[in-house]
Amino acid sequence: MTQPNPIDYLDQVAAAVLGLRRNTARAVEAGRLGAAAGERWLDHLSSGPFLATAAFFVVLAEAPH
Repeated sequence: MTQPNPIDYLDQVAAAVLGLRRNTARAVEAGRLGAAAGERWLDHLSSGPFLATAAFFVVLAEAPH
């Protein structure tokens, strides 16, 4: 059995979590980003490492009895 390449795995995780292609396509469809600019941006991201961040909010609540 071969081990997966960790970089390929991280790319897949980043694609699933951040949805860069999906969200770029949505921006193009909404007219917020040109198709050529979206492709250039995605090509640029795939040409080397980049930093991406995300904020998650967790809310815990309890209903009164």
